[in-house]
Amino acid sequence: MCWINKIESIFNSTRCSEEDKVRFAVFMLKSNALYWWNVESVAQPNVLQTMSWEEFVIRFKTQFYPRTAVRQMEEDFLKMEQGNRSVRDYTEKFIEYSQFVEHYVSSESRKVKRYILGLKPSIREFVIAMDPATFSLAVNVVEVTERNKNRQGEEKVVEKRKWEGSSANFRSSASFRRPKFIKSDNYSSKQPPARTCPRCQQVQQETVNPNRKDVTDAERQVIYQGISLYLKGVFNAIHLIIFGRTTHN
Repeated sequence: MCWINKIESIFNSTRCSEEDKVRFAVFMLKSNALYWWNVESVAQPNVLQTMSWEEFVIRFKTQFYPRTAVRQMEEDFLKMEQGNRSVRDYTEKFIEYSQFVEHYVSSESRKVKRYILGLKPSIREFVIAMDPATFSLAVNVVEVTERNKNRQGEEKVVEKRKWEGSSANFRSSASFRRPKFIKSDNYSSKQPPARTCPRCQQVQQETVNPNRKDVTDAERQVIYQGISLYLKGVFNAIHLIIFGRTTHN
């Protein structure tokens, strides 16, 4: 079929007359095709003068495109989808297979519908909304849609890289660094001196006076928290003794 289309394209370019089409096509035959035509010429000596171009095409297809092969191509055509192919690759494949399944693309509307059906869903919905009337218009719409989507994808990648770069710079900046808490040497090295209780004769740690000048702010805060917890415990014990007895009586 590709060879037939190529020959017909030459006919249109050279304005070949109907009576000269078969002669020109026979001149372009090679190898097995030329051998086939020689056999036809022996069976019908005047075939070159009497055969029309339409009849030549039918005999050519019958000889070199068996029905089983055409049927397989029909099945492949009906299952054809764009998949990971570009729009151009899909379109070229669609045109190639359309030559063997003419009854599926017998009209322009059927051809457009079948072409749109095999597109990617992301592209197909835009093309359906445009409702192209011809196959060439549908191809143009699909190509424009693909270019727009590719451009949008590239812009998203650029924006993502910019965001990742700014985020990395922010994390590495000094303003984002957590302050390091340095343990005070005075607080860690100073230990209150031990003393012996005159009653129980047990060694006890001397209570640090928070008003001493050598006490740091951190130590003073810890002391105040300890005193607060101690007083709270004493208050709870007194409250339990007083009100607990009252409730019991």
